[in-house]
Amino acid sequence: MTDNPILQAKALTPWWMMDIQNYDGLEIHPVKNYFPPDRNDTWCEPCEPHEAEFWSVYGHCQAGGIECLEDFQTYEKAQAFACKLLEAYPHLKTHGLWG
Repeated sequence: MTDNPILQAKALTPWWMMDIQNYDGLEIHPVKNYFPPDRNDTWCEPCEPHEAEFWSVYGHCQAGGIECLEDFQTYEKAQAFACKLLEAYPHLKTHGLWG
């Protein structure tokens, strides 16, 4: 570990927080894991709310597309996180997507 406080702070900061200015809104989506029988890996995809294994909060990129910021066990926890982000970063309200 370094004695440089700036490097220590960056090491503890979520990756997306350093790029928060690149987002113009938030989306919340239900997500499900997929385990295809013919493959050894898994992936997750948005799904219907009743199928959700977890809920993801996405940053809506100004350049287009979305990036997953964090995953949560429930919609309520995802929504609480998104609300905290909107309080801290008011510019995220400009796009207004919630999924």
